[in-house]
Amino acid sequence: MDQSNSSPSAKQVTEVKVIEPQQMSFGDTMKEILNGRQVRRLAWEDKKVRLALVDDKLRIFKTEDSMFHPLIISTGDIAGEDWVVTEEIRVVH
Repeated sequence: MDQSNSSPSAKQVTEVKVIEPQQMSFGDTMKEILNGRQVRRLAWEDKKVRLALVDDKLRIFKTEDSMFHPLIISTGDIAGEDWVVTEEIRVVH
């Protein structure tokens, strides 16, 4: 019997981890973004959605197509006090 197909192969997935749990205002978030970090709001249901500076523009990462897109910021996001710094990590399961 060929053993090469009997064991499941490892699967690599991308997760977004909160690396600084202290919540921030949008103003403090912008400082983090300018320092090259990615951020997200805790209020957002999709844990992989995040903001980053890409090609000198503020962009939002959307999981539907796994790409960064131009950001249209809402007043709710600007007023939000639940911004956190995140980091994308690759995990093998």
